[in-house]
Amino acid sequence: MPRRWLFAVLLATAPAGCRDAGPAPTSQVAPVPVETVLVRAENVEVTALAVGTLKAEQSVDLKPKHSGRVHELRFQEGEQVRAGQILVVLDDRQERAQVDLARAAVRDAEVQRADAQREYDRIEPLWKKGIASQQDYDKARAALERAAAALDVAKASLAFAEAQLEETVIRAPFAGVVGQRRVDVGAFVKDGEPLVTLIDLDPVEIVFALPERYLSQLRPGEVVETRVASHTDRQFSGVLTFVDPQVDPVNRTVTAKASIPNEEGVLRPGQFAAVEVRLTRHPEVPVIPEEALVPDGDRTLVFVVENGSASARVVETGVRLPGRVEVVRGLRAGERIVRTGHEKLRSGTAIPVVDVAAGAES
Repeated sequence: MPRRWLFAVLLATAPAGCRDAGPAPTSQVAPVPVETVLVRAENVEVTALAVGTLKAEQSVDLKPKHSGRVHELRFQEGEQVRAGQILVVLDDRQERAQVDLARAAVRDAEVQRADAQREYDRIEPLWKKGIASQQDYDKARAALERAAAALDVAKASLAFAEAQLEETVIRAPFAGVVGQRRVDVGAFVKDGEPLVTLIDLDPVEIVFALPERYLSQLRPGEVVETRVASHTDRQFSGVLTFVDPQVDPVNRTVTAKASIPNEEGVLRPGQFAAVEVRLTRHPEVPVIPEEALVPDGDRTLVFVVENGSASARVVETGVRLPGRVEVVRGLRAGERIVRTGHEKLRSGTAIPVVDVAAGAES
């Protein structure tokens, strides 16, 4: 047989041999090991963070109204005192003498008025009968009025003298803690000179500033949480008591105040404090672990597991919580998502997955 015919036969029979080999096997995609978790519904608190300074809600420098010498100090520095308790006594000998003089003047005025009353009571019926003259009646009535006025003046002088005596005793206007004393017994003090500071430590007040964008959400009565450097392991709760109606035109902030109970006295005025103010509450919203989020350019993805396969879904996040994040749009509570292992997945297609921590919920 000529060679060219042998080549033609081989070409003709080659496709038939290929067809007899059957179809090529289809490749299988191995499941990707991941850890999944259910989307939970939680109540999310929307808060604002700030820093502020603790202040005493009541603080006063006790000062004498009049000059005098310190006779007694009836307190210990740092002592808790009750309202009305005597703290300082000034030398009151001069004031007591003035009170004695004023009381004597009152007694004398009372005698003068009694005499004038008797004379008036004697003249009046005689005048009505025409026996006493009009002049005698007018004189008796004027004497009675002068005596009554003199008695009023004497009583007023006594009240003034007693007030002066009372002011030599300086009392606590409210319950609180006594600070450092500034005078000693025997020292001569002038009127208005500070003797000691009284501070009310329960509750304390914290003053702080927040950006003006929070102004519409700040309402007295909202919960405030506070932390201080001296007690980093504790959190102190209080309530918002004041929101300044004006915004600082320079810093664009609004000043607010909160009252913090301080029964143990561990918080002290002047301390620096971190403040967290609750602004609003999002009830029963989807919350997922933060590590489940996958950044993708200007999008955020989450891989949702359905029927054993994971597919990417675009989500919108909201409030950040410790280790968790609120999902505003894109997920529902009860859906299962990939928590870890999503670095082996890709968006745009569903990929079979196997949960390596099945049954473990976060």
